[in-house]
Amino acid sequence: TTGTFSGAVAGTTGTFSGAISGTTVTGTSATFDGGVDIDNINIDGTTIALSSGDFTIDVAGDIILDADGAEIILKDAGTRFGTLFKTGNDFGIKSNVADGDLLFKGEDDTTSITALTLNMSEAGAATFNSSITATSATLGGITYPTSDGTSGQALVTNGSGTVSFGSA
Repeated sequence: TTGTFSGAVAGTTGTFSGAISGTTVTGTSATFDGGVDIDNINIDGTTIALSSGDFTIDVAGDIILDADGAEIILKDAGTRFGTLFKTGNDFGIKSNVADGDLLFKGEDDTTSITALTLNMSEAGAATFNSSITATSATLGGITYPTSDGTSGQALVTNGSGTVSFGSA
C-alpha cells in the first residue's frame, strides 16, 4: 500500500518499499538491509557494532578523530594493545602489551620489511634493519666528528667527551 502519514505509525513489524522520508523516526530499532543515506549522524549511545566482516570508513576528504580524552585506544577482541595520545604538546605512541615491541614496517620495492624495532623488553632498545644516516652523533656522552679525517689520522679524544681526527 501507499500513503502519506502525519503523526505516529505504530506496529510490531513493517515492510516498506521505495523511499521513506521525514525528519524523525522513533522506536527501539530499525533494520535497513539495503543501506541508509544520511546527511549527519548523531549517536546517542557509545558503540557502533558490526556483526561480521570488516568496517570501512570511506570519505572524499580527511578522516578526523577528535578525542577530548586525548587518547585513541586500539583494541583486538576487547584487549588493549596500543594507544595514540597527547601529553602536553607531545604526540605519543604506546604499546600496551607487556614487552610488546613497536615495529615500523614498510615495503622495499615489493618486499615487506621491518625498518625499525623498538624492543620494549630491553627498555626500548632500537634495532635498525639497515644503516643510520645522521648529520651529527653523540653516543654514550661522546660526540663523534661529522666528517672524515685525512690519511694517517686516527680518532682521538680530548678527555671531555669529544672525539676528533688527529695524529695517533
